[in-house]
Amino acid sequence: MFFVQARNAEGQNRVTGGDEFKIKIRRLDIPIPEEEVMDDKQKKAFDAMLEEDRKVLLDKKAAEKKALLDRIYITPKVIDNEDGTYLVKYKVPEECKCEITVCFNEDGKEEPIRGATFNSSFVAKGNPKVTNEFDGPLMITYINNQLQ
Repeated sequence: MFFVQARNAEGQNRVTGGDEFKIKIRRLDIPIPEEEVMDDKQKKAFDAMLEEDRKVLLDKKAAEKKALLDRIYITPKVIDNEDGTYLVKYKVPEECKCEITVCFNEDGKEEPIRGATFNSSFVAKGNPKVTNEFDGPLMITYINNQLQ
């Protein structure tokens, strides 16, 4: 989890909620599949299929692609604290590294926030009650190391 602090045009922290952010969290350990292109032989075989069989095949491929994309992209929960801060929670199913992109949506136009892309990593070892807290020992150690 992490926080997003909204700011106004003057760079001051906002004190009200209602902003719209789009958070995209992508696992880096699973490659994004390239769009599949049929060669001439595959195209000829596809065209020879009955319309019903083509539909079944396309539906199956679409379901497989959706299942893979659902593994690659993690859906976060964004909680508006109504004070200009937003808590973003998400959970990964296994050890992995992720890339997190945060965009601010204004008038239907998405703009990446400053710093925009962040990386995170997750390991299976450790006590989740200690290692996943904002004031846990890993965070305190990290902050201390950054200040030195």
